[in-house]
Amino acid sequence: MSTLLLLLLGCAQTGGPPPPAPIAAPRDQVAQVQMGLETARSAWLAGQNQAAADQVRRVYAEDFAALQPSLRAADPQATLGLEYAFGLLVSHAESPGPGSTVAAEIATLEGRLSAVASSLPAEPVVPAAPGEPTAPGVPAGQAPGAAPGSAPAGSSDIRAVPAVPVGGDQ
Repeated sequence: MSTLLLLLLGCAQTGGPPPPAPIAAPRDQVAQVQMGLETARSAWLAGQNQAAADQVRRVYAEDFAALQPSLRAADPQATLGLEYAFGLLVSHAESPGPGSTVAAEIATLEGRLSAVASSLPAEPVVPAAPGEPTAPGVPAGQAPGAAPGSAPAGSSDIRAVPAVPVGGDQ
């Protein structure tokens, strides 16, 4: 019985999970993807086709994957196009045909990525805590459409609720 009481007291004192840590600024993540693609282009131009293909796969799986949620929120259709372009690029790097354009495809992918990313915030983004509403460009804890500095989403600040008559005596 005392063990159960200690367990319950310990759980009550934890205060829940720690707040989410800020993730890298989306524009910093874009730069990381572009640097990785430049490394792939250098490998390709040096005749290291498989190394270039492997580098593109790594950039997609690690760097681009971290950026995808931000890109998808900004432009889902363009993000799908970028995903497809990564797949084609790997395929072309692994099986180059005569007159292969892999280096040009990398440059095109970098340009398309820059175009989509131009609408992303430059500052780091703090993910919303579980259960909080999220919207692109809205700081964590602030409800979409709420004035900056207003009560956090889900708070019970009575000042934010307009008075509504209750009952039949209006």
